[in-house]
Amino acid sequence: MARKAAIEQIRSLIVSASDSALAARYQDLDVAIGAILEEVAPLLLEEKCVSSQGTVQLMIRVGDNPERLKQRVVVLLCGVAACPVSSGLTTLHRLNRGADRAAANNAIHIVAPGRLRIDERIHTDIARKMSKEHSKLEAIRCVKRYIARELYYDIIAQNRMLKTT
Repeated sequence: MARKAAIEQIRSLIVSASDSALAARYQDLDVAIGAILEEVAPLLLEEKCVSSQGTVQLMIRVGDNPERLKQRVVVLLCGVAACPVSSGLTTLHRLNRGADRAAANNAIHIVAPGRLRIDERIHTDIARKMSKEHSKLEAIRCVKRYIARELYYDIIAQNRMLKTT
């Protein structure tokens, strides 16, 4: 019931506001969020292809106490953990779909294609995986997991920096 009321309020706001007013409000909020993130998450913002919205999603998902989480748990929370689907002779994996796929996985899914375009290490890694008879989707799954691990270590490092200051 409350959800329907909130949706109706948002719908009436969107209908009543002009496109330019909404765009200006969005820009103002984006600048405010960017200023907060410069203080709280500078290492994540320095990563290649990570936007401010992606940083917010990752920070919300990992929480205020990231040292209580292990790297494999964060990978699982982001929805990029490998789940074995082998049947004896072959070793296959797929993404574990049991996580909050609307938030952190979306952020990683936005980062992955950008990294595929600009990062030479990822190009060589995908070529190596595909030469080992992996499909391109399996190779991209591995890239997403790598990105999630990399971002996890950035979150841990910046949390330590914040605690020392």
